[in-house]
Amino acid sequence: MFTIAGLVIGCSDPMQAVNVPPLPTGEASVVAECALPSAYESTLAASEPSAAVAGDPVIAPARARVRTADTARRLACLGLTTLMAGGSPPGKSAVREVAAGAELHAVNNQYVQLQPSRAEDFVSSIGVNIHLSYFDRVYGSGYHSIILPRLQELGLRHLRDGGTSLPNEDWMRTVYDRWREVSQLTGARFTVIVSPRRSDTGPGTNYDDMSHIRDLRDRIGANNIAAWEGVNEHDWSGRPNWAEEVRRSQRALSAQVKADPQMASMHRVLGPSLARPESAGAVGDLSAFMDFGVMHPYDGGQPPTTNLPSHVSGLRVLNANRPLQATEVGYHTASASTNPWHWSLTELAQAKYTMRQYVELWNAGVQRSFGYELIDQGTDKTDMEANFGLLRIDGSRKPAFTGLRDLIALLGDRGAPAFATHPLRVSFSGDTVGVRHLLLEKADGRRFLVLWQDKLSYDKIAKRDVSAPAKTVVIGFERAVTKATTFVPLTTGTAARGTVSNSRLVTLSVPDHPIVVEVVM
Repeated sequence: MFTIAGLVIGCSDPMQAVNVPPLPTGEASVVAECALPSAYESTLAASEPSAAVAGDPVIAPARARVRTADTARRLACLGLTTLMAGGSPPGKSAVREVAAGAELHAVNNQYVQLQPSRAEDFVSSIGVNIHLSYFDRVYGSGYHSIILPRLQELGLRHLRDGGTSLPNEDWMRTVYDRWREVSQLTGARFTVIVSPRRSDTGPGTNYDDMSHIRDLRDRIGANNIAAWEGVNEHDWSGRPNWAEEVRRSQRALSAQVKADPQMASMHRVLGPSLARPESAGAVGDLSAFMDFGVMHPYDGGQPPTTNLPSHVSGLRVLNANRPLQATEVGYHTASASTNPWHWSLTELAQAKYTMRQYVELWNAGVQRSFGYELIDQGTDKTDMEANFGLLRIDGSRKPAFTGLRDLIALLGDRGAPAFATHPLRVSFSGDTVGVRHLLLEKADGRRFLVLWQDKLSYDKIAKRDVSAPAKTVVIGFERAVTKATTFVPLTTGTAARGTVSNSRLVTLSVPDHPIVVEVVM
């Protein structure tokens, strides 16, 4: 610990008051021209966690996530999000462009006006994939003892699963009674992946008939469904006419939903997913038959959103300018896997990247993101497909589960009415390179500033976590906060790590995973 100009630097706590004179008043908001026009970059120039937090990685250059908006120009300057008049918060319009950009820096002691998103809107963007029809795996054998209790604990608003239709009434009743029970006990709604009605002998092949989704609606309950999603990664099916089948099934799905007044008013239609963005050219433009485009931008063990640009650009021929959902993203912990395209992570690195992927994708304009998946499906550490879970196969919690659970608990505002958020004027100084941020607001007026470092957390060659010291950033408020409290969900859950009262300056140590600052004005 040392002091420069009255600032206390290098504290072990993620937040503490700084005893310095107040900042001068009357500075103008900073709105600078950006290297990437018509875009916003939701990066803060930044800071890292204290040395007490293990696994802090080396610094990686900031990568700008760029998005254009129809309603307003969004500027990404100084590493700070500034939404101009008429704009909307992240997550509300299409991801139009994603490109590399210059590293951004904050200007010390200049106030910037930040416009929050509603906290519950962000929490509602967090989803997870499950497989309630996998009776031969833990989803079946552990449904009552593991799956249902852990889903209640996690607190999600959205789940994704496959809506299979079989000519077996006992099977159908068992599966969809469980869907209904999960939704009723957790409050989560389902995104239902559709596929042709199956026959007694195998998968269905009539891609022009999606009429069975009405039966699925009645079994699941219309109120328990958020969306219907087109066929899943059909470009990997090996079927010679797969592209034509994707087109036919999506048109049929859209027609069924839009022709039913209840579904048309309550449910969204999502496009089909593709395993490879380059497959989109074979399918062509289906944007007229979807409300949201779909992508699966797995990062293969790299930091979150590494592969987002290629997916957004590659899928544009399919989705056009529709807003996007990432219905599969995630990281596996199959430590003995030799897959060269999807590297294994430690459980700690999986947790850091999992938490970051949700905030990064929201900031990039992705309306909802579904992590893959709730629980490991096996114990074979050479099989990556068996090790994507937030939970181990015995139901024990990986750090990714507890970190995400506590982030949701801190930021959730379930039942809050619609309201207009209020801007917050702040300044940033200190070591502010590579730190991202997200500002949220709850209905009671509390603001929540989420900060994290965009950096490598895992060395895939050495197969070990990467550690680096925390960065320190000072946040100045235009007027004194009544109270500011810091939380570190990954390491200390929902317990407060530090509190400042009646202060205009606070110092934060920002790690490579999200910390949360609750601000009461």
